[in-house]
Amino acid sequence: MLTNTPNSYGSIAKFFHWAIALLIIGLVGVGIFMTNMPPSDTKWFIYGVHKALGILALALVFTRLVWKIITPSPALLKGIPGWQNKAAMGTHHLLYLFMFLSPLSGVVMSIFGGHDINFFGLFSIPAITEGKTLTAGIAHEVHEYVGYLWLPLLAFHIGAALYHHFFIKDNTLKRMLREI
Repeated sequence: MLTNTPNSYGSIAKFFHWAIALLIIGLVGVGIFMTNMPPSDTKWFIYGVHKALGILALALVFTRLVWKIITPSPALLKGIPGWQNKAAMGTHHLLYLFMFLSPLSGVVMSIFGGHDINFFGLFSIPAITEGKTLTAGIAHEVHEYVGYLWLPLLAFHIGAALYHHFFIKDNTLKRMLREI
């Protein structure tokens, strides 16, 4: 099923979820790794790929949000305490905030820092350099802090899904894995 049902997410929502999850986990890991590398051609190549994948992530997140708006989500599971539903909703709002804030701050940091962004040779976002170093510096701080804040947020999100799957034994995780 392509679209969501009352009990499960559809194939399109699942694609967005898992593709963006893999991109984010990879981008955060590579981001931490590459910033600690000494300057080299390899480092700058990795930066270029990181930027291009960040643009891809932003496009997927935007499309995912549009899909979420036009496609009703499955109903809340019965028997879940209200505080857990509120925690899940708050976590999902933070995830969406970070999914936009990470790539947008990366784009601002890069172009206002005087660096073009090449999207796999298909197009480039040109640098803006005139008097923009303060903007680039603020964007750098946001990008870095959000990058590190991804770690506990993802751990909480994944941990909650695994808790529901293995301890509560409900369909929380199954709804994002297969048709139920």
